[in-house]
Amino acid sequence: MKYFSTRNKKKFSFIQILENNFPKDGGLFLPTYFPKFKKLRSSFKNTLKEVFKLYMKKCEYKKLNISNICNKVLCKKNFPLDENIIRMSIINKNISLLKLSNGKTFSFKDIAICVLSKLIKSGIVFCATSGDTGGSCAEFFKKSNINTFIFSPNKRISTFQAKQIYSIKEKNIFNLSIKDNFDKCQDLLKELILNNKTVNSINWIRIIIQTSYYIHFIKKRHNLLIPTGNFGNAYSAFVAKKMGANINKIIIITNENDVLFNFFQKGIYDVRRKTKFTNAPSMDISNASNLERLIYEMFKNVSIIKKLFLKLKKVGVFRIKTRLIRKTGIFSYKTNNIQRLKMIKYIFLKKNILLDPHTSSSIILFKKRHNVMVETAKPIKFLKSINEVISGKHIKKHLEKYILPNYGKNKFFLFSSKDKNKIRNFIKSSSKIS
Repeated sequence: MKYFSTRNKKKFSFIQILENNFPKDGGLFLPTYFPKFKKLRSSFKNTLKEVFKLYMKKCEYKKLNISNICNKVLCKKNFPLDENIIRMSIINKNISLLKLSNGKTFSFKDIAICVLSKLIKSGIVFCATSGDTGGSCAEFFKKSNINTFIFSPNKRISTFQAKQIYSIKEKNIFNLSIKDNFDKCQDLLKELILNNKTVNSINWIRIIIQTSYYIHFIKKRHNLLIPTGNFGNAYSAFVAKKMGANINKIIIITNENDVLFNFFQKGIYDVRRKTKFTNAPSMDISNASNLERLIYEMFKNVSIIKKLFLKLKKVGVFRIKTRLIRKTGIFSYKTNNIQRLKMIKYIFLKKNILLDPHTSSSIILFKKRHNVMVETAKPIKFLKSINEVISGKHIKKHLEKYILPNYGKNKFFLFSSKDKNKIRNFIKSSSKIS
């Protein structure tokens, strides 16, 4: 298996894209083809091992010790809420819930990042977060010797998410709170990442791992309902379908930051809009990086991709014919703050199930048949919003299962998104110190 950039046909090995996650031309890595997965294994862990084998040479698989890493990190210690790591829960005859957030930081990001934390052995790690990626990155990299720089949007994540990120005391974790939105954090990451590494889903290895749980768990022809911000989890489902997963439609749900909704509905990708702060902050994103990978699949032409994204950088918008978008099998809906809170209350009263504001977005399609809602995080991370419609005393029993560490005092370094030279100097000096 070889890899290339969406903006350049030069070929790379798996080891090379592990060492340098982000192409210098500004594109994103893709495999030269999507291999077919032929036979499910007995557990998600074993399915993941087999998917990894499809995306690298045997000698790379052995050299990187993939099997042992999967065995070591996908365990009860890292996933205290469920020793099976992931579980499919039946809500009623119409809908199931794919529970992905059983890890230490109660987010689906734990599944991929715990593996990445053992695959990445040197260099500097960068992470841009809208809330969940940062907490997972801090948790799983804090005991490594790798300097890790986490960019988060100042005052635009939940209080719980902030504690998970900012209270980490280990000296190799550096939190940069950026006085702007997630999109600016991600822009900074892309500018600084050259010759270094990231745990964000622009890293193809994140996509491989996330693809594996769709392959393993979607065994009947269902629609997938996926709350989305940066489009990584949704794109992973697209790849799983390409590899043979029994997926019907992929339906993404956005919040008020509906750039992806407009793209899939009208073919207009417009990133010029001001990002709104919502009660689903992990979806407060207006420039979804992984969309570039999907658009490449529409055209299969690096020159077109280069032209489109150069135009996006210059004017902030481009258009694509909707007939090309429909062929991807991906559709979109959007929700707002009030709808999400109503959905949380509705499902709690009807089924005694407590959902977070992101996962609850999917309930807009609750009455449709054969749907799988994809859980993105646990409700404990967003109690302030949930308590607007359900009082604390009513949900107390639902929170007893969460074992929380003793979060210390928040510590972070505050920067403006325009302070690029200051940020570069901070990273350079911090790396020397640690």
